[in-house]
Amino acid sequence: MTLVIGAFILKNMIMNFWVSANANEWLLVIRSGKLKSAGIGACQWRLPGDQTVKFPSLIHQVNFTAQQVSAEMQGIEVGGMLIWSILRTEDGPMNCYKFFGDDLQSSSPTVANGKIQAICVAIIRDRIANMTLNDILKNRSKLKQGVKDEI
Repeated sequence: MTLVIGAFILKNMIMNFWVSANANEWLLVIRSGKLKSAGIGACQWRLPGDQTVKFPSLIHQVNFTAQQVSAEMQGIEVGGMLIWSILRTEDGPMNCYKFFGDDLQSSSPTVANGKIQAICVAIIRDRIANMTLNDILKNRSKLKQGVKDEI
């Protein structure tokens, strides 16, 4: 009987070091403050002291409007939408977690979306302020490309 209980306890201790994520979740394994591994739907063994983080691998949508005056001092309002997800290469998942933290664990990360929205509005306002009204109305691709380049 003691052997069965001992085996059960040993199995539970070993399984505490096995971590896995669902097919639609990021799994980050962090060792000594540095990213050891990251993946969507990943499974792996972790060492004692390793930290693990899971968050959804969703694509997020941010809507925004920006108001600014053009070079001729004409008021312009621009509305737009940005779709973002976590960069899958190199330290993309770790950087995203460092900057946005536990907010990523919700299905609608309000802090992350708010920061991205503020960045978009600032970039658009800068672009509008440096363009003429004629360019803004007739050459919208120039405005869109400038925003894409900045982001």
